Formats: sequence, structure tokens, C-alpha cells
Amino acid sequence: MDIVSIPQSRRFSRDRPSRVSVFDRPRLVCELICLEPGQQESRRRHPASDEMYLVIEGKARLQVGTQTSDLEADEAVLVPPGVEHSVSNPGPGRLVVLAFLAPKPARASEIPIPAADLRHPPPRRPAPR
Repeated sequence: MDIVSIPQSRRFSRDRPSRVSVFDRPRLVCELICLEPGQQESRRRHPASDEMYLVIEGKARLQVGTQTSDLEADEAVLVPPGVEHSVSNPGPGRLVVLAFLAPKPARASEIPIPAADLRHPPPRRPAPR
């Protein structure tokens, strides 16, 4: 059993929104999103994953497709696959959101890279002098 303390997992940056991995399982990803007042995450879209945002602390402004909603602590929204969305913190305090994605989206590091074609190896570079 994995147990995580959400309050102890919070991480804030004055420069940019923070995402903290809470759980990373083969079929589910859960992250903590921490935003200072005025910060906004860039718009994103997950072609095959549902994403649920649960506001833990503060007030969130979520834009899902063409709709914008303000959510408070203990309120959640579900974003269907393929819909562009973003979260921002209108303030005045900090914002902490728990985001769940399922199924887990493919990450670049998880995509298999085909074996090199040995008939045509990459060109050799001259040795440094």
C-alpha cells in the first residue's frame, strides 16, 4: 500500500507552476499541481486519457474547451479525452489541485525506439584533436 501526505508533497515556485508526481502506475497517473496567485499552466490535451482535477486548497479557474469555471476546495471537474484545457490561479491565495489521468498517457521515455538499421550505420565523426 502506498501512502502519500498531500500537505507534505506541495511544492511552489515563484517562476512557474509546479507539478509533483504523487502516483505513477501502469494505468494511472496522479500529480499535485501547485500554483502561486496569477500563475497558469499552459493548455494541454490528452488524446486518449480522461483527466480529473480536484481542488484541494484555494480557488481554481479551469478552462475546458470553450467553457470556463471557477472551482473551490473540494470541487472537481472531469475533462474528457481530446479536449484542450488549462488551470489557473486567480488568487488571492495559493492553489493546490490533485490531477488524475487514466489511462496513463504515453510518455516519450516509454515509447519503444526501433533498433538501428545495421545495414546503414550512422556516419562516423572524426576523433577530436
